[in-house]
Amino acid sequence: MSNRLRIFAHSLATWVITAASHVTDAALFGRGAIRYRHDRVPIAVLVTNGSRRRKIERKLRAGLRQLRHLLGPPPLGDIAVVVQQVIMLDRQFAGCYQLRQRPDGSQSALLRVALEVNHTRLSSDDLLAVIAEQWIAIANQQSGPTLLVPIEYESRQGNSEKHGPASRLDPLMPYRDDAHPHRA
Repeated sequence: MSNRLRIFAHSLATWVITAASHVTDAALFGRGAIRYRHDRVPIAVLVTNGSRRRKIERKLRAGLRQLRHLLGPPPLGDIAVVVQQVIMLDRQFAGCYQLRQRPDGSQSALLRVALEVNHTRLSSDDLLAVIAEQWIAIANQQSGPTLLVPIEYESRQGNSEKHGPASRLDPLMPYRDDAHPHRA
């Protein structure tokens, strides 16, 4: 009998925790909806799990608010975001955007973000980075010519001999070591 009581208590506790999580999600979503309803970018998160969908949407809305605070209003009058499991064109992408000119002359943009690339699940921070890159690219495209200066980061994780060099070697650069004897 005590085993049944323990199982019932465990299932009741699980139910209460799940219900509290849903109430918290609803309260946070409701507060955000009231606070930012006039300047919301439409976001469609295409996943079946409702709580996961709301969490992803909430994090993306927070990131979009930060972008608006930093860069001002959206670069185009009409921007929408679609989050989907994968984006498969000729290969898998973390994201892409599509610009459209309407018959009345106004422009719109559709930002597409993938939750997974080559069987690797992207974190919330990765999703926000993809949206930030798209937003900045559209803003720069609308404002005229810009110059992009990439800054590379090489991770020191793992052995470079085991995985090979992180970047391509310059064929015109002289090497002092015996690592590349075919180059003079």
